[in-house]
Amino acid sequence: MSLGIRFQLNPINAGDTAEIYTFLSEREGIVPQEDIAQVAFIIQQPNGTFAGYPPTMKTLEGTLHKGEPEKEPNKGLEVTGISSTAGIVAGKTLIRGGHLILGTVVTKVVDEHTVLIDKEPSNKMKEQEETVSLEVEGIEWPGEVEDDGQGYLQWTKTEEPGEYLVQSTFTLVTQEIRSVMANFAVINPFVVPPPTPNQLVAEEVGLRFEDAFDSVEGGPILRDYTLAHFDLKKIEKFIPEALLDLNVQMPPTEYDVKFFASIQENGEVNPLMPLLSKGVTCKVLLHMIRSYTEQPIPQGAQVTYEERAHYAKAWMSVYQTEREDWISMVRLWKRQGLLLGHSSLLVASKAGRLFYSGTWRTQNVGRAFF
Repeated sequence: MSLGIRFQLNPINAGDTAEIYTFLSEREGIVPQEDIAQVAFIIQQPNGTFAGYPPTMKTLEGTLHKGEPEKEPNKGLEVTGISSTAGIVAGKTLIRGGHLILGTVVTKVVDEHTVLIDKEPSNKMKEQEETVSLEVEGIEWPGEVEDDGQGYLQWTKTEEPGEYLVQSTFTLVTQEIRSVMANFAVINPFVVPPPTPNQLVAEEVGLRFEDAFDSVEGGPILRDYTLAHFDLKKIEKFIPEALLDLNVQMPPTEYDVKFFASIQENGEVNPLMPLLSKGVTCKVLLHMIRSYTEQPIPQGAQVTYEERAHYAKAWMSVYQTEREDWISMVRLWKRQGLLLGHSSLLVASKAGRLFYSGTWRTQNVGRAFF
């Protein structure tokens, strides 16, 4: 069973509902509904804290202890004197109250009156101990198992822009537990942050690939299939490799991405950005070639199919053309650093003619060097 799946939903506007679907896959397809006992979702919000599931919240009393990081064990990571730890699940329960830091999670249930937590209380806590009213709340949100085996959760708390990390945990009827990720981003459509240098380069490179066509009948397969997994974020990962190639060309330099992809005072992008974006394009092309290394070819049957085993060679021809053009651009640009276009003028000293000896004239002819 292959379970290493990560979904990335398209960005949604703040306040919109996020429809989260996940599934487990196996060789024959999606794990069917009858093999799944339940599904639950854990959501980490943009501020780094987990979203609590309100129906599980309950109030109890407990004693907090001031942090003692120099001692082992650290008393500050304990909450003692709890009336009952029933219902508290390690790693899946939030705890708050008193001087506890927002987002504190229970890491271990020691006994029926004591738990360990992942963060010390705030340093604003003056006393060594304080007994306070605490709230504990589970972070697992129950989802629905659809008829086709997909897990589903309708998430409405999308007021805060940013990245939401979602873990979908499936419990199978065999009591096996498997999880997948289904992340999504929330944006404020009225606030457009300035693009980062990496984003500028990735956008420029993505433009060179997004219109590739598989066939007239098939349409732009690169957009439908490849870009569903190979997005602009992944393109950004190839920028350091292209920068290294640029910097090791003679004469050696130490330029970073900001040098090539900065925004000028007139609002235009640095004219040198094509140097970097072209290099990143070559690195992405190499990755495309690697991705087509293994291509199955049906044997022993009369079948009609779109044969894609030649894609590696096709991408290689594109790569060779692009790289040749890029290397030419880089060498012409780097030649400026060698100062080959600047000459010096040697003026012979007329005063040398006054010397009676030819040897002296030779020694003094270079006195005026400009």
